[in-house]
Amino acid sequence: MSNKTLKYYLSLNYPMTLTWDADDKVFFVEFPALPYCMAHGKTPTSAVNRAQKIKKEWLKGALFSGI
Repeated sequence: MSNKTLKYYLSLNYPMTLTWDADDKVFFVEFPALPYCMAHGKTPTSAVNRAQKIKKEWLKGALFSGI
C-alpha cells in the first residue's frame, strides 16, 4: 500500500464472492484481492455485512503493517 488513507481504500470497490457451504450450512464471502479476508453468515445479507466489517479491519491492518 502507498501513502493513501484508510478512507481511500474503503472507497474502492473490491469484488467479492458469495458461496454456500453445504457442510457448515452458512454463506461464505471472500475478497479475492485481499488475501484471507473472509467472513460467513447464516444468510447472504449477514455474510456480506460481516465481510464489510472484516474488510475494514483487514485494510486497517494492512495500512498499519505497510502491506
